[in-house]
This record gives sequence, C-alpha cells and structure tokens, in this order.
Amino acid sequence: MSVELEQLVLSFLIPFSVQDLIPHPHGARADQHPCRQGRVALPDRLQRLDMKRDERHLLAHPASRVAQGGLRACAKCLLQGDGTMQKVVKESLRNGAALTERILMMLDAVSLRDQHTVESFRGEIVRLCVSPNQAIRARAAAICRRIQCAPATPPRSAVLPAIYLLSLPPGDARRLDHHTAISAGEPLPDSEDPAEIVRPFDLQLGVIAAEAQLPKINVCNRAVQIMRQLAPPDSWSAHSEETLRETLDSAGLRLPFLRPRAVLAHRAMFYVIAELVDAEVLSPHNLDALGPLLRFYDPAMLLAEPGPRAAAVQPMLGRSQYGGGNEDWLEEVDRADASVGLKTADGHTILAEETRLKRPEWESPTEIRRSQVCTSGTSELYARESPRSFFQEVVNNLVEKYDQLGSDTDPTPLILRHTAYGYHSPGTHWLALNPTIAHQVGWHRAESGLFNWVDSEGTTMVESVWWTDGFVEQPPPHLEVEVGEGWMVVASKTALDTLISKLGALKQIVSVERSFAKGQEVIEHNMRSVRVVQ
Repeated sequence: MSVELEQLVLSFLIPFSVQDLIPHPHGARADQHPCRQGRVALPDRLQRLDMKRDERHLLAHPASRVAQGGLRACAKCLLQGDGTMQKVVKESLRNGAALTERILMMLDAVSLRDQHTVESFRGEIVRLCVSPNQAIRARAAAICRRIQCAPATPPRSAVLPAIYLLSLPPGDARRLDHHTAISAGEPLPDSEDPAEIVRPFDLQLGVIAAEAQLPKINVCNRAVQIMRQLAPPDSWSAHSEETLRETLDSAGLRLPFLRPRAVLAHRAMFYVIAELVDAEVLSPHNLDALGPLLRFYDPAMLLAEPGPRAAAVQPMLGRSQYGGGNEDWLEEVDRADASVGLKTADGHTILAEETRLKRPEWESPTEIRRSQVCTSGTSELYARESPRSFFQEVVNNLVEKYDQLGSDTDPTPLILRHTAYGYHSPGTHWLALNPTIAHQVGWHRAESGLFNWVDSEGTTMVESVWWTDGFVEQPPPHLEVEVGEGWMVVASKTALDTLISKLGALKQIVSVERSFAKGQEVIEHNMRSVRVVQ
C-alpha cells in the first residue's frame, strides 16, 4: 500500500476506530461530529487493518488535528504498557527518519507523565542526540536529562559547507516585503529563488543568520540545498500540494494542513542549525537566544485534553436557525455584552475569558469574546486587531516554565495569555493567573491541573478551564451547528476576597468581536464595556 493511500485509508478510520484522535464534540449530537458527516460503514478490508501497527503513520499526517490525535492515541498505548506500540516506537526511532521528530515529541510528552515508560528507549534516544537535525538533537537531549542519562555529544567539524562563505547576490528584499498574500486555498507557487522557497521561515532564518554572523541569503541558499537533499523537489512543488489537498478533500478531511514545502523548509532549517553548531559558529548562548523562536510545540499540552463547554459560555445571540442575516447580526454586536458573564452558576468569579464561537455556514459568522478582571487603575485595553492589545502576553513558552513567568508591570496584571507562533500542539493560546500575583498572596501551584493554584490548606483558589464544543475547524455548510473553543480563569469567593484585599478595587473589561466573510473580505464590528467587580 502506498504512503498516500495508507494516509487516505487511515483518515477514514479516524472517527470510527481511533477514539482518541479528535476530541469528542462536547454538547453536539453524535451525528453532528464534523468527521462523521456523510460517512457510511467501513468496508471489511479497512476494518481489518491493524491499528496498533498503523496508528504511527497518523503522527506525520499533514492535518494538524489528525496528527495531534494520532500522537495522543499512541502515547496512551505506551502509557498503558502496550507491547506492540513499544516495538513500533523502537523501530521508528531506529529506522523511521520521517517519523523521528514526531515520535520524540510523543516521548517528550510521555516522559512528563511517566519517566519509566520512556526508559526502555534509552539507547535509541541517546543515539539521536547526535542527529544532523538540531530539533531531534535538542529533544533527545531534553528527554535524556529528564530520565537522568547522559546524552551523546555531537561531533565537531571545523569545516562549513562552501555556500556559507560565497559572495551571493542579496536578493530583492523589496519584492519579498511586498509579496502578495497567498490565500488558504492556493498552493505555494513554485520558485527558483531560495529566499522565496523558504519564505514561511524568513524571520527564523534571518535571526539564525544574525546569531551566526552570516549573510541571510547564504543561510537561505543552504537551507534550500538541504531541502533538495532530503526530498525531490517534485514532492514539495505546487502540484504536490494541490494533489495533497485533493486527497484530503476526497477523504472528507477539509481541514487546515501543513504545506509540503513548509514542512520540508522547517526540517531543513534545523539541519542548518546543527551544522552551524558542529562548526562552532553557533554557541550554546546563541541556541538559548534562538530557543523561543524555534520552539514548535509544548509537551505538556500534547496529552492535555479539553473539557466540555463551560456552562457559563452562552451561545451566540441573534442567529437564525437557517443562517444568513449576517449584516444585521453584525450591527447588533452591542447586544453580545450580555453573553459575557462575570459569575458562574456556583458563584465563582470569571477572572478572564477568551471564547471563539462559529457557525459553520458559508460566510463563517464568528464571535470572539474576551474579558479580564483587573485593578481599577488599569487602562481600558481593547483587542481591535490582536489579543496582545487586550491581555498581558507571553510568547512561545512552556507550561513547564509557567511558575517562572510573570509580569510586575504597574499595575500588575492578574492574567497572562500565552501566544504560540507555529506550535504543533493544541490548546496553546492559554489563559492563566499571573504567577506574580499568586506568589504575593501566598498561594502555590496545585499538583493537578495545568494552571491551578491552592492555598496553604490545599483548597483550590484559582483554576484555568480549557473547553471545546464540536470542531472549530469544521467546514461549511452546517447551518444548525455552533462550534467553539475557549479558555476561562475562575476564582473562588475566598480567592476573590483575597485579591481585592491585596489589590484594591477591581473591574472587568469586556470586548466582543463579530465577523463574517463576504467574498475575499472579512467584515467585523466590535464592542467593549467595563463593569465593577464586587
């Protein structure tokens, strides 16, 4: 069976045989599950596939949601001590070059929960510390440290490939700066220009070049050389991308996916870093500086699962059961203020909320709600173009380092929002209490939950809630379905009293953005309000 056909077959298996691949559509009827639309019973030949053997191929699936689900399913098998999965992982680490990055991502996540499960792969992981791919090296070394074994040391080479030292034309920077945006439905156009080929990672390669004190155009040329060594150009051409899209569409997987050229450019970038490290052009200090920019997942979030839709999250107001009427709905955005609550049904206070709701109609009417409780002296932030103008932002960080985050600006924000660029893990735009505030009032981080805080008696004071309802990437048309996803930070009555005693009077700032697509244009209206917190 070819790789393409195997991926196609496995895609059809997802909603039927691999229950962990996509989170259940909480609050939706079973027949409204986005991956069950229009499905029928599987042919006998497909039902007989050995999923313990085949699930691993889902790890490298181009659709991120499918790959995330495949990783979660394989990780659960490992944590349950499944012998077949252990054998598959060991074989993949030894021979499965294309899967190695994904397998290590899974083992990274598993080692956070149970180091003993990863111990059986110690030899393979140690050997991967000398991989020519810096992403594999770094991840293998991190796992070695976690399971307390010494990583292998990569060899050093004083010789750089000649292309780094050539005098090359700088390229047309103006053409790249004014490049026409590529729509989601179009493939990346073919090009012979190295800077154009690696354009999805133009920022990262530029910073790498600066740290290495090399011309950026030389670094881009070397990345393209490596791409051509890793895979033939016709496998990451525009035609290849179009073929992949057709394959996914024919499988009913009309989902966002990783473009073949972007995937290969990402991998080649880490080969570039490894050879610059080996030639001692990049030092450990340089790698530390590059760390957040090059981080592409959070192991703690890979196995985290959202809960059902929070009861405090009301459906969008003013929507017709049969869709349409988007202009009138947009004009009534001020009515959405009533949909953003301050209290839960049990009397707890919602310190922060970021909710995205969508009706999967052709024009994709979408409502984004944001709220935060802050001190009365905080300026009335307003998320007009980006959440960073509403919440205090931390970028490309890790749940593991959450305790070390914080902001002591004046006034000190209660809430931090994590913004992830290029992450392959789910739920990465999280909301959480500012650890600076938690430490000031004497709370400590709970052993359970991602961002929960307890008092000296172990009573929960503040917790973050991640929820999903259906499949937010569900394509149209489904006129009677509302899907959504969001984060909420909730404080107990005791916690609120403690915060007011420490910080003084508090207020809630609310922002709601409504939008819909009209042709190639996105039309949006916004509203805001301020409430006193008591």
